[in-house]
Amino acid sequence: MASWDEFELQAPALAALCFQRFKSTDLLMLGTLRKDGFPRISPIEWVIYEGELALGGIWQAKKALDLLRGLLPAASLSHMGILRVRLSMRNCRT
Repeated sequence: MASWDEFELQAPALAALCFQRFKSTDLLMLGTLRKDGFPRISPIEWVIYEGELALGGIWQAKKALDLLRGLLPAASLSHMGILRVRLSMRNCRT
């Protein structure tokens, strides 16, 4: 899985477009699967920290629990339905 820095090196035009769209609202829409298998779409904050795209949320919020269950190998992020990005997720518990 590439870091944001690696993404910028490999596809600078696409990375710039993603960053521009993400920055325009500072919120992304995160698609996950609920425990019962139905989709859940939730707004989520983001930041690029030390070359990594990090998603922020409240510990044990429903969307966080969806991700921790690991039902999806990747999550889908969307900006206003215009730009969709599929990301592999690393489980980074602290």
